[in-house]
Amino acid sequence: MSKSYRSLGIALLLACAALVGVGLAVSAEELSPPYVIVLSPWSENAKVADVDPRLGYAYVVANKGVAIFQGLTRTITIDTGNTNAIAVDTTRGYVYLTGTGTNVSVLTATETVSPYLVMNVELGAASGTVAVLTTTGYAYIALPGLDDPAPDKVAVMYGTQLRHPGITVGDLPNSIAVNPNNGYVYVANRRSHNVSVIQGTTQIQMLGGGNFMTPTRVVANPATGYVYVCNSDQTLTILHDLEFRQRITFAEGDPVGVAINPGTGLVYVAINNRDIVNPRGWLEIFEGETRLGRSIALSSDVRSLAINPNSGYVYASHGSGEKGIVTIMSGTVPLESFPMGQTAPNIAVDPIQDLAYVPIYDGRVAIFGRTPVYASPLLSPDMTNDVSFNCTNIQMGQLLPITITVSPEAVSVPQMRILCIPLRNVESPGLAFAKQAFRLIVSYEPTGTVPLVYEFETPLWITTTYVSPLPNGIVEDELMLWRGEWNGVEDRWVWDRNAADFVQQSLAQNWWAARVRRTGHYALLWQDRIYLPLVMRQ
Repeated sequence: MSKSYRSLGIALLLACAALVGVGLAVSAEELSPPYVIVLSPWSENAKVADVDPRLGYAYVVANKGVAIFQGLTRTITIDTGNTNAIAVDTTRGYVYLTGTGTNVSVLTATETVSPYLVMNVELGAASGTVAVLTTTGYAYIALPGLDDPAPDKVAVMYGTQLRHPGITVGDLPNSIAVNPNNGYVYVANRRSHNVSVIQGTTQIQMLGGGNFMTPTRVVANPATGYVYVCNSDQTLTILHDLEFRQRITFAEGDPVGVAINPGTGLVYVAINNRDIVNPRGWLEIFEGETRLGRSIALSSDVRSLAINPNSGYVYASHGSGEKGIVTIMSGTVPLESFPMGQTAPNIAVDPIQDLAYVPIYDGRVAIFGRTPVYASPLLSPDMTNDVSFNCTNIQMGQLLPITITVSPEAVSVPQMRILCIPLRNVESPGLAFAKQAFRLIVSYEPTGTVPLVYEFETPLWITTTYVSPLPNGIVEDELMLWRGEWNGVEDRWVWDRNAADFVQQSLAQNWWAARVRRTGHYALLWQDRIYLPLVMRQ
């Protein structure tokens, strides 16, 4: 493999997903779990994102400003300078961008007007985190006291209007949460070890009493009134409205983030250990203020959490540098892990479009989505005839059928289905990929248990159609079907170029037939001129 292809492959490593074993019962009409379906270049140090589900916009912030996506497409970029935080008023369409300077950039969007920069509003002090109370339209912006003349305050804006230049709060405000049901705004003050509560433009209470120690994150659940405050002394403080309820200690590490599913009421608290050499993270599950005694282990330290309340899928980004990963969970069950190739510091979910946007430090944006799963009829060893079913891929605007034929001798377990998920590749010049890939897994009825790898008693027959014409440089009669499998022990992909027995090929009709024996990811490739983990799910 040439150096250029190897470098390109490393840069785009996130394109593959790792199957870690799932509980999945899927019919032909259902959608698969989230996959990386688009990988969009943007800007170095892509770091935070937010969405406006009502209008279908996603905003991804990086060094060059903000990129605005409509669904899967990046439509516009706006130079707002170096920005560190973002919040969207999903009722009025205002977007607030704060950064290292002393002003706030305000964008606006409506159903008929694309997002555009309205103006920069001077605050007179360095701005930090920002949150919007949608019931009033007030945006609360931390002025964390990093410079004079307005330290340790929270400014209040409404659109481009500065409603209050700075409400005095505690020392070093660094996280803000809002509850639209009662209008309370909670401000975690890191250096003074307390939480300010604001209503409107007035601080109505200061919560302290030794219940907080260097608070780093605050998250409110409007549905229940519970408020969760992460502290740097391995404790989580739980409030209810203005009342202290309890302080929970985690002996193994520090809570660093909280995500809430309003549909199920489950609260996910991210914990990181204190081991610099071998950082690890996990999620503790709560309901209200009750710790359920369940935990979800992750392979590295947690960076961000996000939840789609409509689908129930939980996204966790963890690890840093080349070991950056996004893990998908369903409820409390981990499903798949996606190597990002670089740190993924933030996740924003659009529940209406069923998309998740993940900024990556090296200047890309991964967009997770879901696609149809094609399922065979129920299979059993007592079948008397072959069973065939189709799985349709879409590449370069062409419908590409994949036909899978199962003989009775292939099945050793009753009540089994074969699931086919179409894949797609990253659109990059010079890659010798035949524009056809798919994934095979199996499920058992009624449990839906999917093993990591399943080997059939006799091979399946696979006929896969590919695009016409093929990309330049591909020699059509030298195509091969490769099989990929995620090695969870070493966190890497292993590919086998001899996984399929070649049977027949039609150059005139653009189809390629083979026999395969194992589940996994399959890609129709020309020789070995491609860094194989570029395969992406569609």
